[in-house]
Amino acid sequence: MLKHREQFYYSMGMMTDAGVDIRRAVAAQKPNASLGNRAIRDIQAQVSEGESLTEALNRHPRQFPVIERELIGAGERSGNLGETMKLLAEWIRFKREMIRRFLSGLWLPGLMIHAAAFIPGLLLCVFGKQTTAQYLLGAFGLLLWFYIPAIVFVIIFKTTPQVGPIRLIADELLLRLPLLGPALKATALSFFCNTFRLLLRAGIMIDEAIEMAAMSCGNAVICNRLYSGGAQARLGQPVSSGFKPGLPIEFTEAWLVGEETGEMDTVAERLSKVYDDISRRRIKAFCFWFPRLVYFGILIYVAMIVVQFWSNYFNNAMNML
Repeated sequence: MLKHREQFYYSMGMMTDAGVDIRRAVAAQKPNASLGNRAIRDIQAQVSEGESLTEALNRHPRQFPVIERELIGAGERSGNLGETMKLLAEWIRFKREMIRRFLSGLWLPGLMIHAAAFIPGLLLCVFGKQTTAQYLLGAFGLLLWFYIPAIVFVIIFKTTPQVGPIRLIADELLLRLPLLGPALKATALSFFCNTFRLLLRAGIMIDEAIEMAAMSCGNAVICNRLYSGGAQARLGQPVSSGFKPGLPIEFTEAWLVGEETGEMDTVAERLSKVYDDISRRRIKAFCFWFPRLVYFGILIYVAMIVVQFWSNYFNNAMNML
């Protein structure tokens, strides 16, 4: 769905920037199954009857998240809808890249986990210490230790509120994972900064931009630490004074400098790039060390099986003498 929303926003942005009427631009969009054929046709019908694009999109909250609808609304009010649409496409492209990076980084650790589950048991089958049924039961039993937590986390992220207590606990546990936790933290901060920059460019007020960017950062713990900065902004205080403990000191210091110099959008863009780079390096470190740790565990387990086999073999041979 992300890819199709990106294409939808980019196409709309290019057409409206070129002076095409909003009704013609919407009518030119082809329905697709990902966004929902019925939803696109309904949006086209509502806009052709005189509704604003924001009003039409508000009828379909499942296909178009609230932050995207808020941005489009700001673009329509400011008369800068085309640029806002292209910024949205850029933002979604950034989000897709983050997701792709994590998924591509996890395939090798996942492969090593499955190897750890199936390869050592083969030796026991070869040596006659296990039946095929026992081998398969043991392998799948080991994999359940990884699959069950993964399924639980997926259910939590799909079904619970983004900032609810259950999500808060789950995200706290993820941040505490060695290697992976720091990567998730850097990714959330990068996403927050990039979203905040986009919201400012779209004309959203600073207090609202802070809260919306915090809600969209993808981690409830980081959101909780950033969100209260919006309330401080409404009181006329520095946003950074509302940030809670637990954020990197260089992040809060850089943000304070941005507020003092009046260049928050520039600082946010710079911080987004910095934490994006940190995220890349952390994910790379995770992908480097985790498979090696799993492989080392496999070697130890195989060595134990071989030692046990030969120990039993020599003991049986000595007893026969």
